[in-house]
Amino acid sequence: MNYKKTYVPAKGYTPICKIGQCSLKKLEFGIIELDAGEKLPFDTEDREVAFIMLEGHCNIFFDGERYENVGNRANVFENRKAESFYMPREQHLEIEAIDHIKIAVCGTPVKEKTAPQVLREDHVVLKGRGTVEEVERQLSGYKDILYMPVVDLDGEGAIPYVASFLSAFRPQAVEVIFKTDRFAKLSYLPVIAASDCRVWINTLWASLCGGHEDEKALSDPDAHWGWVLDRGATVIQTDRPEELIEYLEKKGRRNL
Repeated sequence: MNYKKTYVPAKGYTPICKIGQCSLKKLEFGIIELDAGEKLPFDTEDREVAFIMLEGHCNIFFDGERYENVGNRANVFENRKAESFYMPREQHLEIEAIDHIKIAVCGTPVKEKTAPQVLREDHVVLKGRGTVEEVERQLSGYKDILYMPVVDLDGEGAIPYVASFLSAFRPQAVEVIFKTDRFAKLSYLPVIAASDCRVWINTLWASLCGGHEDEKALSDPDAHWGWVLDRGATVIQTDRPEELIEYLEKKGRRNL
């Protein structure tokens, strides 16, 4: 299986990986590159699409609306969080370069049409494993940063670690990781939720969610996505958004 792809710089949109023509089954991606003043029309067709600003600044026009000056760094080597924008399926838009721009474009087929969004630098969620003191020190020079601690429930000191953030930092979410689904620490998840904090569980791989990963959930969603929800998850990170949304709506659990 070939995971290496090559991009040859070119004006406009250059597809790099298309569904059915590379190792990815549900995702396609490419690069948009324009010089200052150039414009590019883009249609999302049956996909929802994320546009990540690698370098430069642009304006986006759609449905009589406009996102202005999206982008916050001159190149990818600047140590800043990339800004981005999201467009739903069946959306026509136009991108206008303010200076030289390079945009990573990632799309996946979906059935549901949602709302466009722009994600500015201060809308990005950072996550990590530092202590409260380390995080406060590292983020002291930034305002309104959303930080989410990640805790391995299998590790020693997991519960005091989370408790320290809930009392001193009050994050909006905590990501919990666990390799097995049969141990007492899982009973702590409702405590996190009761602290007005989201419980984030990643179902991409079995080692992150006690074996209840996406691929198993496709054949038995109650036993896997349902199990994760029943343990207190209010955010599920998934590679199967379409199927998960369908399941949540069927069960009346879309808005937790």
